[in-house]
Amino acid sequence: MRDKEIGIGAFESDHLERRIGLDLSHEIAKRNFVARVLSFDRQALHTAKSIINHTGLPDPAALQSTQDIFFQSFTWEGAKERLSKLRERGIGQAGDFELGLGRHVGSL
Repeated sequence: MRDKEIGIGAFESDHLERRIGLDLSHEIAKRNFVARVLSFDRQALHTAKSIINHTGLPDPAALQSTQDIFFQSFTWEGAKERLSKLRERGIGQAGDFELGLGRHVGSL
């Protein structure tokens, strides 16, 4: 998982530098990414990790199973709380929250 965090953190800083002209070091971007991931609901992280750890292409039954788990996750208490906060802060609407979702998601 660490190699994926590093890769995504590196992508994030490159993307930000190109997108909005910020000069962020890769180390800062990686720390920010890890901090955001650690702020996520543990049940959701555990479930996502178990799905990602499947190897190869899923057969139709496995694909359906993961889809069922994904949609069921919206009924979890942590997800309900975060979805409510997302709506309150303006998810899906033009504005700072939507454009800067990566900065805001860790504070949900």
